[in-house]
Amino acid sequence: MKIQTHHSGKTPPKSEWTILAYLGGKNDLSREIRANLRAIEKQSPRNGIAVAVQAGFIKGGIRAPGEEFDPRKVKGEVARYATAPGKRLRLAEKLSGAVNMGYSPTLQKFLEWGIRKFPAKHYLICINNHGGGFLGISRDHKGKSTISLPSLGKTLENVRERTGVTPDVLLFDACLMGQAEVVAQIGKNARFVVASEEEITAQGLPWGEIMGIFQDHPSLSPESVARGIVSAVREDEAIREEKGLDRHVFQIAALKGGVEKKLLHALDQLAGALLPASVPAQAILEVVKKTRRFDDGGEKKPYRDYRDMVDFVDNLQKSDIRSTRVKEAATALKKVAEEIVLEEYQGNGMERAHGLSVYLPTTYGRDRVRPGLPGKGLIDPKDLYGETDTALKTRWDELLERLSQASLRCPRQKKSARG
Repeated sequence: MKIQTHHSGKTPPKSEWTILAYLGGKNDLSREIRANLRAIEKQSPRNGIAVAVQAGFIKGGIRAPGEEFDPRKVKGEVARYATAPGKRLRLAEKLSGAVNMGYSPTLQKFLEWGIRKFPAKHYLICINNHGGGFLGISRDHKGKSTISLPSLGKTLENVRERTGVTPDVLLFDACLMGQAEVVAQIGKNARFVVASEEEITAQGLPWGEIMGIFQDHPSLSPESVARGIVSAVREDEAIREEKGLDRHVFQIAALKGGVEKKLLHALDQLAGALLPASVPAQAILEVVKKTRRFDDGGEKKPYRDYRDMVDFVDNLQKSDIRSTRVKEAATALKKVAEEIVLEEYQGNGMERAHGLSVYLPTTYGRDRVRPGLPGKGLIDPKDLYGETDTALKTRWDELLERLSQASLRCPRQKKSARG
């Protein structure tokens, strides 16, 4: 069954905003994704804001209390939902359960469909699923795949070229996507990005409050919407704390897009300054170890090596490294970071988080990780990192190689507490 999204034979009128939400629940987040869809449906504005959703769920494998998720039982279903004129969100069409939400052409088709059906002055695109920074986003257990970071950047570029639309706000309701590598890869294909350096709980962002941003102010500017999402999270977390409820979001920031050239240049200059033998590798390693890390300071690779970029350069400035070139490059990178991060929410325990992480492992090329997909073997994060613009267009990966080699010569130490 399909709903009529506009009067046939007529060009649909432009909304102030169209919200395109890509909710990937063909994994262990299926229950939470359904709850997010209900929140979007319940709070969808009726004041000319258009909403379109593509959501994937599972029919099997859903956990009972205390039961582990079993990806072998997953049977997928995917559907599109949309706002009819003056009405709430309704089912638009059911798609084949074989539609892979972890496949970039699936995302591209949805975005082009939503832009064609719901033209608007501004577009908010949200991707809600598991995230992993440079490792990608939108895990599909049935399709056994994830949208890689380069594929995500290329998808947004394709959409821009085919429709003429650049997303005004790209929102990641996913873990660990507030990363320099992500912002650099997306580049000019989003005007603003909203993302978290840290993990987000399975319940995700407060969708009711986010939809409420548009209820009374449908003509908000893109920057105001990006900042408004951060404010909505801050207010929701304050209410949760007041009521003694568990936290859902620990950190999130509104980020300026289209600054990839500045960011990549600054990363390259700092990496270049840290490469010469005159800068002791052991001194750099000590700085890295002191730098704020994410993924709850856990032992999951490579996420434990996502470290706050500004905290890293601040620690470099305070370190025993005396190179003027290093100090100047660190200052320049911090200046770029401050230009990118427009507004940030920091919950308790998020001290020294400044809005953007960067990949800073000490064992680059020597890690093996599980991609979180059934039937998939171990992978080397270096292989995926090498495909990013950060690795291809800067010397950052060369710096990581140097640190990895230097760490082999370090005496073994006891594991330290969270950075």
